[in-house]
Amino acid sequence: MGLFSDLSKMGLSSFDKKKVIEDKSKEAVANAVKAKAPVKVMTEKDYLLSREYDCPVCEWKFKSLSVKSGKARQTGQEIDMRIHYDGIDPVKYDVVSCPYCGYSAIASQFSNVLKRHIADIKEQVSMNFIPDDGWENVEEPYSYKQAIMRFKLALICAMVKKAKPSELAFISLKLHWLLEGYMETLSDDSEDYQKAKADNEECIKNACEGFTKAFSTENLPVFGLDDTTMPYLIAALNYLLGQYDTARMVVGRVITNRNASPRIKDKARSLKEMIDEKTGTSGLS
Repeated sequence: MGLFSDLSKMGLSSFDKKKVIEDKSKEAVANAVKAKAPVKVMTEKDYLLSREYDCPVCEWKFKSLSVKSGKARQTGQEIDMRIHYDGIDPVKYDVVSCPYCGYSAIASQFSNVLKRHIADIKEQVSMNFIPDDGWENVEEPYSYKQAIMRFKLALICAMVKKAKPSELAFISLKLHWLLEGYMETLSDDSEDYQKAKADNEECIKNACEGFTKAFSTENLPVFGLDDTTMPYLIAALNYLLGQYDTARMVVGRVITNRNASPRIKDKARSLKEMIDEKTGTSGLS
């Protein structure tokens, strides 16, 4: 006898065997699956678009890949200001490189080449430039190897046009970030890893020396670095180079600088703790 058996005298005998809560779980799940839109898995290609450029050296028109604004989501940051992103390493697309003459530069600086430097770039770079296969391909994302070659070309072009220490340091810093990303994809006993590691150490050294010189000779800010963020970065690079005494001295100046923002001071204190841990020392700067 069911819950409603005693209601048969009221003409409701048809409800005698009915369940109050009907089991529609299978049907509900099936309908939910049908109704729910499939979740698109973002690939690196989804973050990219191609932009057209006019080369200021050879006047060749070409396209280069760049990252769509606001698409990449930050997931963390290293002490050297390298930012991690979900699904893409945007640094791979920071350099624009002409596939015809080889002139390359950070995208924001690509058009900033003086006429007196064009002849030097043509003679020292373009006359010898042989692009790799797929150099002009904007249908597929750049590999780390392709991106690294573009950065090295940008560094060479900056050297040829006698760029300021800050520009040479900035390119070296970004190349360091790029090499870090590349090494994360490699086995540490591979030949490619060992080559990237050696290149990376040289880039850290060049960035450190360049920013140190720029801090004392150039008007700040440059490349988004001011008189508090640049010293912090110099300290971080010295730390990576194992130059702990210099790193401690410079980061101490950031901590005691009244003009430094709370954010950069917090980063500086964290860096000082790392230095103290490496050297077995402690105390306030």
